Amino acid sequence: GFGELSLLYDCPRTATCLPSTRSDLIVIKKKIYNTFVKDLHEKELFDLVNFYSDIPIFKKESISNILKLCLKTNKKSLLSYNPLHKVGDYINDYYFVLSGSLKALIKIKMSKFLIKQFKFLSKEEFIHSVKKLQDKELSSDIYFEVVSIMEYMPGDMVCEYYAARQHKLNVYLLPTQPTKVLMVKVDDCKKMSPQIHDLIFKYSIPIFNIDSVLLRLYENESWKINKVNLLSSYVG
Repeated sequence: GFGELSLLYDCPRTATCLPSTRSDLIVIKKKIYNTFVKDLHEKELFDLVNFYSDIPIFKKESISNILKLCLKTNKKSLLSYNPLHKVGDYINDYYFVLSGSLKALIKIKMSKFLIKQFKFLSKEEFIHSVKKLQDKELSSDIYFEVVSIMEYMPGDMVCEYYAARQHKLNVYLLPTQPTKVLMVKVDDCKKMSPQIHDLIFKYSIPIFNIDSVLLRLYENESWKINKVNLLSSYVG
């Protein structure tokens, strides 16, 4: 629907709507709207404005710009372990976690033999050796290790760096519990609130750097112990 801001606040329309094909519309008169719909819209809008206003990079943003973002917001429910996006996808929406959580996962090629030699390697040697494996084919020795590099919680923006720049995603986005996200099309954000789009573009950063991920693995004692115990029996 559209036009609710004008009805709620008696303000001029903020956009022109043109049909791209032959269209049939349902028109709700203001009197009917005020009687049956207004309270519901006001609460939804109030909750959305509060949600966006609490996001750190939006704290100084005007209510007018926040409202424009709200008008282009849709909700999406995600089932556990059904990926929102996969490696190689282009993201056309800005996502915000409303409830639940999303994990950013990557798959890194690892060597069973390398794991067994772990205790003899410096962190530099480990990182260099694993990076060399990424160009090799999977084999009886080389396998994929799935690593969680970030968990997005309610109030977090999700992979906005890739959406703002239209870069291919290099992680999997996976809900590990029933999750709800808010979605705003990147193109809609550019048109309706270019200031917010520019803000997101300016302050977003990539979330994945293989060196930092491998360093975290190297320094994770429980991961090392579990992997060495699990895989040592496979290596002569």
